[in-house]
Amino acid sequence: MTTAEHLPARQSSLSGARVLVVQTRPISALGMGTAVVRRGGRVNVCRSSMAALDVLADASTSFDAAVLDGEISRANLLRVARALRERSSPCMAVGVASVTDDASVRRLVEAGVNELVIPPLTAHAVVEATSRCVLETHRLRAQVASAPLTARRRGPPHWNQASPSRPVPRFNPDIEQAVDRYAELVRLTPREASVLKLIALGYIYDEIGEVLSIAGRTVKMHAANVRKKVGAPNRMALVRKVLSA
Repeated sequence: MTTAEHLPARQSSLSGARVLVVQTRPISALGMGTAVVRRGGRVNVCRSSMAALDVLADASTSFDAAVLDGEISRANLLRVARALRERSSPCMAVGVASVTDDASVRRLVEAGVNELVIPPLTAHAVVEATSRCVLETHRLRAQVASAPLTARRRGPPHWNQASPSRPVPRFNPDIEQAVDRYAELVRLTPREASVLKLIALGYIYDEIGEVLSIAGRTVKMHAANVRKKVGAPNRMALVRKVLSA
């Protein structure tokens, strides 16, 4: 697994970016702040949601992206996400799901994160997702700055939404490569492989149907066929079997 210490120190879209990291897990467990710093970012690490809310209450601070720990409780995640959106200079957010808590993905989606990193976690995945959030934040701020004053007060539409209006982008090359290898090993059809990849990335069946433009019942049928082929009784057992192969 790639660690923050193994990341090359080079210029990237994080150069000079200011990133708020809200992380309740021990710093050594994720190294999210370290990974961002190694790519040129400036990091403000908060070890609790209350500390993050205190920082966000200061109107003089501005962030280009935020990284939110999926082990934060649902209520506190929603509070932090709301504070990020309601600032005079809002920013996009990355959610980092928990390895041990399967519900963390749903909490992060409900909070409206713009990027979601799924276990197994790597510093590379966190950094790349944060880079995209920084670029999107800068693009939308430029859009707001050029808009009429009446529209500027409202901000871009999805800065004011409680949850995203489309499936949240997932990014984890380790999972995608693992699924590709496993699909070839057990001889899944291309459609079954696509469904399995989206399941492993944390999508629910309705989201998978939207991404693949198929009905939800068809997604369930493909998922059932995959579970039968690999001998997995349920969704989580299926994902664990794929990632441990």
